[in-house]
Parts: sequence; structure tokens; C-alpha cells
Amino acid sequence: MHLLSRNKFVSMSSDPKTCALRVRARSTSRVRGGNGRFRQASGASKGTLRGRGVAPRNPDGTCAQDQALLLEVDSFSERRTLAR
Repeated sequence: MHLLSRNKFVSMSSDPKTCALRVRARSTSRVRGGNGRFRQASGASKGTLRGRGVAPRNPDGTCAQDQALLLEVDSFSERRTLAR
């Protein structure tokens, strides 16, 4: 199937006192055709991603932006229709 996805909205925030991060993103996707049995496939979807995390600190006490998060929790939900 040929899938086209687009981010419609992305929001990010951080707290420099705690290094806590929050991310929220909304996206849309469309399916248009494909190969073999799916050449007539069509459909659409909308999704939301929510994430929270805690960044490590640099030696000077600032939040590190170039290191892996110490803690991360993500959730993703999607609603779609698909026909073939």
C-alpha cells in the first residue's frame, strides 16, 4: 500500500528546573493504491501522539539535549478507515 503521512501539529515543552519534557503531535495519513491485492486500497487516518520524559543533566546543571532520556513514556492513538 502507498501511505502518505503528515504531521499537522507538534507541541513541545520543557521545565528547566526538573528537566521534564512534554510532547504532543497530531498527524493524518492517506492510503492510495498499492501492489497486487491492494492496488485498489484507499483510506484515511488521524492520530495523536503524547509523550513525557525526563532528560539527564549536564555537569553545569542544565538539561542535556544531546543524550538519551532517563525516563520516557509515550502513547499513540489512531482512528482509521481502510477499503480495498
